[in-house]
Amino acid sequence: MYLPNVGLMLALSWATFRLPYPYPYIAIAMIGTFYLTKLLYIIPMYRSQHHYVEHSITDFPDQWALYLWRGLMAQKNGQKFSAMSAYLLGLRHRPNDYKLNYNLAGILKELGFPVESKKYYIIAGECLKDEYVDDKETVEAIDKARVELEAQIDKESGKNRIVLPGRQ
Repeated sequence: MYLPNVGLMLALSWATFRLPYPYPYIAIAMIGTFYLTKLLYIIPMYRSQHHYVEHSITDFPDQWALYLWRGLMAQKNGQKFSAMSAYLLGLRHRPNDYKLNYNLAGILKELGFPVESKKYYIIAGECLKDEYVDDKETVEAIDKARVELEAQIDKESGKNRIVLPGRQ
């Protein structure tokens, strides 16, 4: 990767210095300004994983995997509502993703919303058939969570209800 860049830089320097007097310095100033600006824009991204994800979402807002990554990091840090928000944003771009639906269902279950959690577990189970057909442990985990949620819903009779965007 570096060898072609070295060759390009040598070719650029050769072409630049063949120009008449003031133009090489103007070209060097323009190229230097471009690289410095790019460098100052990119370097803050490498401070932490959080900054990297946020910078990547700014550059690629339609990438559902970045929202999954953001949600997993928020969930790991104990920020349940931020994780829920990130998963919902990811579902906006890829509504039939197993991981997004399953993680959102888990967060809703932790927050005490079994009715909504059951919906997303069911969607995750349907998505699982398309993505991971041979993963029996995951299918069993989803079925177990669904049974637990049905028992909890029957016990609480749907007292805790929130309205989420999307699937109602």
